[in-house]
Amino acid sequence: MPRKSDVEGNIRTIKDAHALSDWAFFSLHNHFTGVHAPIGYRNLDLPPEEVKDFAHQVIDAGADAYLGHGPHVMRGIEIYKGKPIFYSLGNFVFQSTLIRRQPSDLFDLWGLTGEQSTVELYEMREAPPAVFFNNPSYWESFVAEVDYEAGKLKEIHLIPIVLDYDPKKPLSEQRTTAGVPRLAKGEKAKKVIDDLARLSRLYGTEIIYENSVGVINL
Repeated sequence: MPRKSDVEGNIRTIKDAHALSDWAFFSLHNHFTGVHAPIGYRNLDLPPEEVKDFAHQVIDAGADAYLGHGPHVMRGIEIYKGKPIFYSLGNFVFQSTLIRRQPSDLFDLWGLTGEQSTVELYEMREAPPAVFFNNPSYWESFVAEVDYEAGKLKEIHLIPIVLDYDPKKPLSEQRTTAGVPRLAKGEKAKKVIDDLARLSRLYGTEIIYENSVGVINL
């Protein structure tokens, strides 16, 4: 459950941003996956009810869009009071094993003392079965192009991307190439948009696939 004072503080800040600027966008990094998805969906595909409620509060407070990320996969798009809620934009540049430093709690999570190097941490995390990297959903995503007219949302173009990754090779052999975003094409582009359309139907949002991109018309 979110802390009441944190929610109130964020809402107050959004109202201030709305009052002082032409556009206000709110971003939330959220990993929590404790939900019960309907048949045919994974728990990872849906935000918790607390996050959905907070996203609505964000829009009510004056934000022009809500930009969610954190679970490493795409989540659906909701149009709430004429404004977009992206529950998760998925991954964009996903090269977490090139980061030079990591917080101590990640070493704790993998049973290390912190005396080891970051490289040693990565090698342990990547050892088979390395399920964190084997989820194919981590390697497909989209870029949202949001079109406004006279201050109101008109159309959203969803540009499908893939993040270079070969599941047949160990990550150590493709460390500098895996996770680099590239434009998805052909059947892969359609799959990305079909997946996003399926997730967005949970919120009554229709996505049309045309000219290799997804389109939401308002």
